[in-house]
Amino acid sequence: MDNREVSRATLSSQVYEIMRKRITTLEMKPGTAINVGALSEELGVSPIPIREALKQLTERGLVEGKHSRSYRIITLSDQRVKEIFDVRILLETHALKTAIRAAPRELIERTYVLVRELAQTKMTGSALRRAVDEAEELLHGQCIMGHSGNGFLRDLYRKMNDFVAIVRHIDCLPDDTPNEHTEIMKAFLDRDLARARRLLVQHLENSKAASLPIPKEPAEWVAKAGAVAAAAENGTDESMRADAQV
Repeated sequence: MDNREVSRATLSSQVYEIMRKRITTLEMKPGTAINVGALSEELGVSPIPIREALKQLTERGLVEGKHSRSYRIITLSDQRVKEIFDVRILLETHALKTAIRAAPRELIERTYVLVRELAQTKMTGSALRRAVDEAEELLHGQCIMGHSGNGFLRDLYRKMNDFVAIVRHIDCLPDDTPNEHTEIMKAFLDRDLARARRLLVQHLENSKAASLPIPKEPAEWVAKAGAVAAAAENGTDESMRADAQV
């Protein structure tokens, strides 16, 4: 492999990460067509690394491609969302068996402090959205999956979590999420597996119910995502962009 191949591979990886983040945070809206030429101009790269990134995103299930030329952001059905949460419950409850003992006390305490503060916060809009995203990563991604002792489980979770993020960003936050997080972390502090498992399952079931129904048409995804973004912009933090050109 020569230097040009290395450079192109690195560039396509960077484009992939940019696009993956935009898709999972709804900057690139579900169901919308991807304009390769516009992205090429915006990112200042040739179409080649963009098409390579799109191939990776298609393999990951975040993009649908037709004849390798026409690409569109995926949409999710109610059934797919139910399946995602059902698998998530299986993965996380299995990981919890090890994590409840293996997760470091410092990480558990740090996560507990964050989720407890969120349960009492007056933050709204995009500031609250980002804080809850951080709490989700600490609790589910690090405390539970990060200390499962099973690398294959973590890889499955990371792939699935892209779809969870899409759902999470298109719907308003369930009111009880911060309180549910707090109770789960109390069980972690006590190293109480049975209580933590019960609370975790209930939390994920509640999140699944709050995510449904999913919009059926691309136009509905765009309209709903725009409404959620507008609501966020009316909160305490005005810095999040409501939309991006694709």
